[in-house]
Amino acid sequence: MEQTQTTQTILTLKLYRHTRIIVQKVSFVLQVRRQRKQLLGLSDHQLKDIGLNREDVVREAGRPFWDLPMRSEFRLWM
Repeated sequence: MEQTQTTQTILTLKLYRHTRIIVQKVSFVLQVRRQRKQLLGLSDHQLKDIGLNREDVVREAGRPFWDLPMRSEFRLWM
């Protein structure tokens, strides 16, 4: 009986851990998506201030949600 409870506890902890990781990854993907949309709202002058141009922004905003920045902490997951 005790072994069954221990097994259930281990499985519950693993499920919690995996669920937490998935939630973090989905949150990150949504954050990147939101940032890409925000770039579209900047003026050409604002874009120039941060070293971008309209063409760069349109290209970036058009990337699929799973196409994350190269230095992304979740890049290998995707």
